[in-house]
Amino acid sequence: MRFLGKHTRGTPADDYVDVHPSILSEHYGIDRPEHVLHHNQSGAGHSDDETSEAGEESTLHEDNDWMPEPSEHSSPVESSMDEASIDAQIAASQQRHIRHAPIPVPAAACPFRSPETLDIFWKCLRDVATTGIVPEHYRLRESEWPDGEYGKYAHIKLGQQGSTAVVDLPFAVWLPRAVLWAQGLEIMSRLLLAKEDAMADA
Repeated sequence: MRFLGKHTRGTPADDYVDVHPSILSEHYGIDRPEHVLHHNQSGAGHSDDETSEAGEESTLHEDNDWMPEPSEHSSPVESSMDEASIDAQIAASQQRHIRHAPIPVPAAACPFRSPETLDIFWKCLRDVATTGIVPEHYRLRESEWPDGEYGKYAHIKLGQQGSTAVVDLPFAVWLPRAVLWAQGLEIMSRLLLAKEDAMADA
């Protein structure tokens, strides 16, 4: 149910998914200096014999000692500089968690340079999918399954510590998708190879 909900409705975006928990705790945490109750103060309310308004005002000031004093001469420029300073501090503290070079983003361009070849690809894919042809050497045919059984789960390596996550692969969900992917990959590869051969013979 969770899998179907994720793929039909998606998941809510998390703007802080790549921010270390310690950074979130440092800048968005609720920790503050402990409030020390004075004599005759219970913390649950004001009793009849608690201090006067002056004492209450003093207590309020003590409670707010942890907050920065507002500046009478602050400006939008200074505020933006403070935000930039916080951004720089966060970036500097996160730098030690970055242990790899930037990963290049895969090209999103169409592998076919002409619309005619793209049309041929879609026509072939529709015909192959309708016929139900399963390409060989993709471990999608029953004869290619280990122990004659389709894998019910897969192990995905996480991080650099070697830990793995187990992902369920329901047969009715994943096999049709895997077959369609293999059909498309096989047709695309054959069309590109045929084009290379034609260019080599020219």
